[in-house]
Amino acid sequence: MLAVYTVPVAVLDESTSWWPFALGALGFVWLLGTDRIALVRGFGRHFGGDGRPAAASLAAAGRLLGLIGVAVAVALPFLLPAALPAHRPWEAGAGTSGRGDAGSVDLLALLSGELNRPQRVDLLEVTNVDDAAPGNLRLAALERLTSQGFEPLPPGAAGPVAAGLPRPAWGPQVQAGAHRADIRIGERFHTGTLPVYPWPTGVRGVDGSWLFDPRTQMVYSGTRTTAGLRYTVEYVRPEVTPEQLRRAPAVDPDDPALRDVLSVPPNLVVQSLLPGLLAGRATELDRVAAIKDFFAPANHFVYDTTTGPATGGAAITDFLQNRRGFCTQYAAAFAWLLRAAGIPARVAIGFAQPAAGAGRTTTLTNHDLHAWTEVYFPGYGWLPFDATPPAATAAPSPAPTAPVSATAAPGPSAAAVAPTGPGAAPAGPAAPPWALSGLLLALLAAPALTRAHTRRRRRRTREAWAELLDTMTDYRIGPGGADTPRTVAGRLSGLGGRAADGVRALQRAEEHARYAARPLPAGDPAGDDLFAAVRAVRSGLARLATRRARLRAAVLPPSVLRRWRARLTLSTPSPSAGRRGTRSSAGPGSSSSGSAAS
Repeated sequence: MLAVYTVPVAVLDESTSWWPFALGALGFVWLLGTDRIALVRGFGRHFGGDGRPAAASLAAAGRLLGLIGVAVAVALPFLLPAALPAHRPWEAGAGTSGRGDAGSVDLLALLSGELNRPQRVDLLEVTNVDDAAPGNLRLAALERLTSQGFEPLPPGAAGPVAAGLPRPAWGPQVQAGAHRADIRIGERFHTGTLPVYPWPTGVRGVDGSWLFDPRTQMVYSGTRTTAGLRYTVEYVRPEVTPEQLRRAPAVDPDDPALRDVLSVPPNLVVQSLLPGLLAGRATELDRVAAIKDFFAPANHFVYDTTTGPATGGAAITDFLQNRRGFCTQYAAAFAWLLRAAGIPARVAIGFAQPAAGAGRTTTLTNHDLHAWTEVYFPGYGWLPFDATPPAATAAPSPAPTAPVSATAAPGPSAAAVAPTGPGAAPAGPAAPPWALSGLLLALLAAPALTRAHTRRRRRRTREAWAELLDTMTDYRIGPGGADTPRTVAGRLSGLGGRAADGVRALQRAEEHARYAARPLPAGDPAGDDLFAAVRAVRSGLARLATRRARLRAAVLPPSVLRRWRARLTLSTPSPSAGRRGTRSSAGPGSSSSGSAAS
């Protein structure tokens, strides 16, 4: 009961009103006192010496102490308001100045879930009063990058929007157009961050609990949500040209204000791509454009919303290698490559909005939620760039201005990342066709040859269980990391004949190897030839699989590709690593268990 009462109060960022606190506290004190009194009654009624029931005396004392404790807890914030500035229960609408709601929700997971929801839900309406091409409507910025992915930093020095918003710190060379938009949010969209256009200069129609963080350009509240709000956003948008951005000053890597947006964990795949992508690119804009063009559909990148919201090192490596993901992976991988190239970048979350024309009202739904990348140019601030294919979103790719988008320097393709610019070194003599063909055949045959070598080695070391797990992985029915031998065998329950007998033999041998005090005796059916059982299972899986699945298992076995990918990302090997494998019994005294393949 205490947990039910305290957990909601403990996890909320905002203050709590005094009356639910007092009501809950009194209820808990009453339950506690009743329980203790019932225990005391079991010892007898008259041990106090004055003839009164001891339980009655304890009840009176408990009630008095409970009332005093609740009164002190409720009154203390009133008596010491200066010591408790963030929790003043008498100010029901007061927000906190140090924290917002952006970090309490996983925005990337929310974005993935909404995009994969089959039904379309109307979330808000936007009327762009005087802006024919407003660009994306922004919710939040994710600036911290670790090996686990992008996440928001705590808000900086924020101030209430009612007091006015600061003007952007752009250089004098920047021309900006002022615009206005009216926004009406539906009751079904409730979040602690307010959708606004960058850079907002005024927000009218919201109360004093909404704060503005100049560092991230976020408007957030710790006590209010957006559900049902109607407000007006006034904003300015810089009008810059590619020539201006190419003349922008160089980024100072020692600038403390850029430390968080330049920090990047090591990633071998990212580091291997950058030299070819950046060769011959002299300015920051040219390097940004080259990396952006790497994600073009012509380089076999495919938009797929089923890949999940992860932006960590393993997810980015998988995206850069398999080239399949949705806006989250595009934005995060783009920003990751930019940071590795020494360019400040962050991920923005919001709505992709089509150009509806000035004065027109646009309805935005859950399927319009989007993620893109923002790049910092000294003197020009944060400008949006989107690596996601325009056909995958409801709006065109955002750019600082139309001229920048149209004339940005093209980047090299993934198929040929050798230098092609004016400053590139001359190409050497072309290799003979037969050498290229032989190299291509060797690359295609490498996974199959590696799989065959692993199978022969495991036969020598009697690692039958590890071989079974990799065989299942090759046919895309790989077990989970915590599956028991019986659970693994259950996944193969559809096999019949010799394959079913092989599954039972392997299950029994592995269970014996893990849990029994002695190895299987010689001559036991489960210990005679476990690799014959593995072959029977492999044959059974091949009979049930499609021709495409059989070809993939033979030519590009997933167990090998997964292990290679794990080594590239310096993470743990395949799930079979670290398991105890099964060895066939060769005779009396031989063990039926052995270490699994690394």
